[in-house]
Amino acid sequence: MNLMTRYRDAYWTARAINGTGQTIKVLGIALAVALALAGWAAAGKLGAAVGFAALVLGAVVGMPIYALGVIVAAQGQILKATLDTAVNSSPLLSKEEIRGIMSLDASNTSGAAFDSDSVTCSKCGSLVRAQSAVIHSNRWYCVEHAPPSGA
Repeated sequence: MNLMTRYRDAYWTARAINGTGQTIKVLGIALAVALALAGWAAAGKLGAAVGFAALVLGAVVGMPIYALGVIVAAQGQILKATLDTAVNSSPLLSKEEIRGIMSLDASNTSGAAFDSDSVTCSKCGSLVRAQSAVIHSNRWYCVEHAPPSGA
């Protein structure tokens, strides 16, 4: 397994962990809201005490699930930060390889890790001076491979 594959898989894993955390947070909120709405609907027939109890139950059930989602998402972000550090400080990688690996991370809009004077074309992989490169949809392109301006 080469370093590019290892880092690609690791960044994918970090994004998956973060996404799982975000999903858990949404489920916690949805469950809390569903319990609160069910209690509010039941309060009309069973009294205000039942509605209040359902609100409390929604908070008691939803908040720990939401907190779990925060912890899981944070683990994904910690993994991404650790990978960024490992890639940028690796003596085994050239600047071009670092640029390629860092562009695997979709949140990295520049595509460059060290040298702000040049970037890597997303289509052909060639190094391009940043002043003459075109950015489109968070990706850098050389002039020859830049998408049409209306795209």
